[in-house]
Amino acid sequence: MNPMLRDMLTDPVGWLTIAVGLIILGIPFATLLFIRRKMREDGDKP
Repeated sequence: MNPMLRDMLTDPVGWLTIAVGLIILGIPFATLLFIRRKMREDGDKP
């Protein structure tokens, strides 16, 4: 296994880095889905 990957997976700080990275990548995606849903709901109302 790659030494950098091994350090990331065996260190608690590595797990924190992975979790924060996923959150940072997930927030824009969730925001996009939320905005599209709201636009679709508002578009149906007269």
